[in-house]
Amino acid sequence: MGTAVIIIIVIFLAGVLVFGSQALRRYWDEETNMTDEDHAFDRRVASYNTSIANKQRDEDIVRVLRGQEMPTVADRYRRDEDRYYEDDE
Repeated sequence: MGTAVIIIIVIFLAGVLVFGSQALRRYWDEETNMTDEDHAFDRRVASYNTSIANKQRDEDIVRVLRGQEMPTVADRYRRDEDRYYEDDE
C-alpha cells in the first residue's frame, strides 16, 4: 500500500509539472507576442522621442550661442569647491 501511494503522488506531481509548464509557456508566448499594431506603436514612440531629443538639443545649442546657458549641477559643485579652497588660504 505504501509504494502505491508514493507512485500515485509521483505521477500526480509529474502531471502538475508537465501541465503547469505548458500553461506557463502559453501564457509567456501570449505576453511576448507583438502584433503589427504594437510594432507600429513602438516605432511612433521612438520617432517622437527622437524628435523631442533633437528639439531639446537644438534649443540647448541656441541657448549656448546666445550666452544664456543654464548653470549645471557640476558648475554649482565646482563653485562650492572653489569657495572651500579659498577659505583654506
